[in-house]
Amino acid sequence: MSQSALIAETSFLLGDVTRLARMRFDAEVAADGLSGASWRALGLLVREDGQSQAALARGLAISRVAVGEMIDRLERDGWVTRRADAADRRAWRIFLTPSAWDRMPALRRRAQDFQARCFAGMDDTTIAHLKSTLETLHARLSAMVAEPAHDLEEDPC
Repeated sequence: MSQSALIAETSFLLGDVTRLARMRFDAEVAADGLSGASWRALGLLVREDGQSQAALARGLAISRVAVGEMIDRLERDGWVTRRADAADRRAWRIFLTPSAWDRMPALRRRAQDFQARCFAGMDDTTIAHLKSTLETLHARLSAMVAEPAHDLEEDPC
């Protein structure tokens, strides 16, 4: 197989693995009344509680309107609370509730169990190599996202 065909197949596979993992994980967290996107929002808040809605939207790669609707549901269900931003009266900061913090260990275990099932049968060397490869792709794509877009007609890569 040529390198370009191998890259194309690997790129498709990477996207498909991501899609399948999200579909399955979304089904699993539905038992907690969460969508996969809302679960990921909670994960972002665990890493940095008190983010703005705009920061959450960027972190989830969804619109600010969509994240606002998600936060409405999470707030209604007791997962988060909005607080006015002390530096910007127009903005809101999103915080996990004490109840959400209490539920995080169980959610973390659910995620770890899911991850273990996904990687079952792979040894540490294989997982470490995959991680290293994905870190390289992540760094390259992060740099590309920061660059201005190229005119595809001039640079078809």
